[in-house]
Amino acid sequence: MKKKILLFILAYLLLVLTLQNISSLGISPARVTINYEPGLEKEIPLFITGSGKNSMVNIEVRGELAEFITLNKNFINLSDLNSQLFYTIKLPENLSRPGKYEAEIIASEVPFDYDEELIPSIGAVIGVVSQLHVFVPYPDKYIEIEIRVIDSGEGGITKFLIPATNKGKLEINNIQAIIDIYDFKGFLIDTINSSSFSLKPLERAELTANWLDGINAGKYKAVVKIIYDENIKEEEIEFNIGKLALEIKNIIINDFQLGGIAKFNVIVENKWAEDLKDVYLGIIVFDSQGEIIADFKSPTYDINFLEEKEMVAYWDTAGFQEGIYDAKILLNYDIGKSIEKNVKIQVKQNEIIVFGITGEIIGGSESNSNIVLMLVILVILLIIANIMWFVVYKRLLKKKFSLKSKRKK
Repeated sequence: MKKKILLFILAYLLLVLTLQNISSLGISPARVTINYEPGLEKEIPLFITGSGKNSMVNIEVRGELAEFITLNKNFINLSDLNSQLFYTIKLPENLSRPGKYEAEIIASEVPFDYDEELIPSIGAVIGVVSQLHVFVPYPDKYIEIEIRVIDSGEGGITKFLIPATNKGKLEINNIQAIIDIYDFKGFLIDTINSSSFSLKPLERAELTANWLDGINAGKYKAVVKIIYDENIKEEEIEFNIGKLALEIKNIIINDFQLGGIAKFNVIVENKWAEDLKDVYLGIIVFDSQGEIIADFKSPTYDINFLEEKEMVAYWDTAGFQEGIYDAKILLNYDIGKSIEKNVKIQVKQNEIIVFGITGEIIGGSESNSNIVLMLVILVILLIIANIMWFVVYKRLLKKKFSLKSKRKK
């Protein structure tokens, strides 16, 4: 039993040491691509790099082209910088199917005093890889495409870049893309055409198209129809315009008293061209040392496109003092995604004011503030009314006294 444990520990240490050595091993080129020609013979150099001074590198070939590849060396010493390493690919006169064939040249680092019987198993587990791809043309006209969408932002120009490669044996006289663009509800909103050109066998070129969207940020889908001579190929891609836009329009805190529970009524607008599910609001408050002293959240809400939704969160201010606090407001959507905004929250005896989203957002115990304002206005009106009444009354008394004086005379 003890012997088995000891062997396990030794094997584990050997594996750890081997992995440490492997981590510094490199190989280039990472990939070589060849267009098939019957009987083609080609020599391809390899470059192995590594930090191990007393290590050997085992080199082997795997894949469907392995039988056509010959290595000039199966082992090299990493300390021998002058070691010439290459492999030779000699293609047969015929490959049975059109398309891509692959092979891998794998380099695996082993201790200098290696055991040849262990080399295959070590190489099978760890190593670095250089790929070889051989493309056999299709008998007629055949294309392979990629679709890339470059978003310049909401209201800007969206660029479609479509690299196309003629993988057939025949020349394509004209190739063009027709792009149908759909919104998140599946409605067709625009159709654009790309540039066009001809393609010789195994030639690659890029179709381009610009879309002046002028629409809201959101998720869209493009159905790309490639028309090349009498053939059609269709692919789809989803893409985003602009950044997710959830905007806080307003924050209202009514009937607040320090030490009580503050109710945050937050009005949020969804400007993303897609309905959003399970959105919730989070507010984190920090002390002067940057430590979290309050962390409260709202329930989850579904907010439709261009809808304004009132989200409610509660903050228990028991134990808090008046002052200005650093805070962070988060609008959380999807799983693990959020929009963050750093703000400052000023806490007073009867109101809370939030700064930093669109200037001063709102604050306070709105009803208390209104009551105070109304009382002040009422007092001012009463004072004005009293002054006016006093002036009028004084004039009346003066007039009455003047009349009495005249009568006595």
